[in-house]
Amino acid sequence: MTNKGIEKAEHLFGITGLLTTRGQDLYRHLLLALRVTYLFKLNHDYVVENGEIVLLDNINGRKIGGTKLQAGLHQALEAKEKIPITNESRAIASITYQNLFRKFKKLAGMTGTGMSDRQEFLDTYGLNVVAIPTNKPVQRIDKRDLVFADNQTKILASIEEVKAAYAIGRPVLIATGSVTMSNLYSRILLNGQISHSVLNASRVARESAIIAQAGTYGAITVTINFKGTSIKKSVRIGRKYRSKLC
Repeated sequence: MTNKGIEKAEHLFGITGLLTTRGQDLYRHLLLALRVTYLFKLNHDYVVENGEIVLLDNINGRKIGGTKLQAGLHQALEAKEKIPITNESRAIASITYQNLFRKFKKLAGMTGTGMSDRQEFLDTYGLNVVAIPTNKPVQRIDKRDLVFADNQTKILASIEEVKAAYAIGRPVLIATGSVTMSNLYSRILLNGQISHSVLNASRVARESAIIAQAGTYGAITVTINFKGTSIKKSVRIGRKYRSKLC
């Protein structure tokens, strides 16, 4: 907190010496309150489910069950959302991923993004990354990125692309960065009377069913993450379409 912030807090609570031993508990709670208010967003960093705070993975938006923030942050979030406050937890021991993985006698893995981080794998674990060629030639056409001045322009432009694909029955996957953004796209599509499915932390129970239909004729899917499963795709035969698993 800045000096001005400390003065304002002391005036608000009618005390002096906020940074002294006497005010250390209040100061700690103030910092926790500020952090959960301005750094943790509902439906982006966490969701409230069955009266509990459930954290979300900041990369793919998935719910992280059985995990709590430490040092009072989780309890501060519970206070913010006005739900029962649980006991504070603390870490008894910790280990880095690097040291944990080094405890295994054999270490290997498979990923679709390993080549871009091959130097890091070599430096950290002493492992080489080998690219396995596809069974069939890649048909995907990678076009150049489009850069927009603001988020609103980008969203409107992407919606126009979705409408064009929807008009000819081409399935579309809209990958967003958060639950909030996926819900925003969903509202825009609903206003445009475009049928679609939404896959985010709020609908994880229907994940397999939604993904299974993601590649079918005319399917529009808004998601924050995709995991491996059977996806139906439409194959055009003359003027008709049939679906098959891929």
